[in-house]
Amino acid sequence: MDIRAIDPESPLARRCLTAYAAELRTRFPEGFDDGDLVAASELTPPAGVLLVAGDGMGCAAVRTIAPQTGEVRHMWVHPNARGQGLGRRLLTELEHHAHDDLGLTTLRLGTHEVLTEAAALYRSAGYDAVDPYGDTAHVHHWFAKSLR
Repeated sequence: MDIRAIDPESPLARRCLTAYAAELRTRFPEGFDDGDLVAASELTPPAGVLLVAGDGMGCAAVRTIAPQTGEVRHMWVHPNARGQGLGRRLLTELEHHAHDDLGLTTLRLGTHEVLTEAAALYRSAGYDAVDPYGDTAHVHHWFAKSLR
């Protein structure tokens, strides 16, 4: 399955992000508001990038939050594509784009306590637990990784 950067305002991007938000609404006890999605302008180079796998079987984004520092957002794999390594492939490809295209040397991210599979992926990909940062809603665990 191909993974590529796309325009965050494209129909494919909207479909993928809508599916991501719909799943979070069902999994988060407090629900999820589409207003918590990152603005398209923050996911367009040089500010950030949005990757999509195939025809919307997964997505991952990074946005610049400080000089040389990015934040991973909207990491999601369609339920039918889980367990096949697509999440790891998306994360690896996102790290390459963050470093090579955006010049980022550190990635940060946060995840909800119910997303245990996401936290396990981040740990196994070399992300370390860090102190809380920012005001991102729905976050209980924070991680960071050096891309140097």
